[in-house]
Amino acid sequence: MSSAQTQASPLLRRPVVHLAASAVAFALAFARFGMDPRGFVAAVLLSTLAIVAAVDLERRIIPNAIVLPASAVVLSAQVVFFPTRAGEWALAAFGAALFLLVPAIVQPGAMGMGDVKLGFLLGAALGWDVVAAL
Repeated sequence: MSSAQTQASPLLRRPVVHLAASAVAFALAFARFGMDPRGFVAAVLLSTLAIVAAVDLERRIIPNAIVLPASAVVLSAQVVFFPTRAGEWALAAFGAALFLLVPAIVQPGAMGMGDVKLGFLLGAALGWDVVAAL
């Protein structure tokens, strides 16, 4: 195996597994919430979490290349689809990230910055319900 192959990200090494997990997550989200804005947000969140969980289990990292675009899509969708709750989505996203940033600063190694960014995604997707999730 070449060094380029061993350095490839898990997402590139196992695209079929990740795509299958995403497809199942999309199907479950749309089955639960229907083909509406809530279903779209849930589908993006669940498919992202499925891929992030697989990568994190294998490499112990939460890749920016996955979490950051998903966070932008989810937060943008929430604001566009539910503009009256835009403040909630933004505050919950930043609040959840801040909540997870504190232990990362207080005790380095206890929590990584990927966890902080994942908290942002969860806050953007769940709004105030992120409190229960955290």
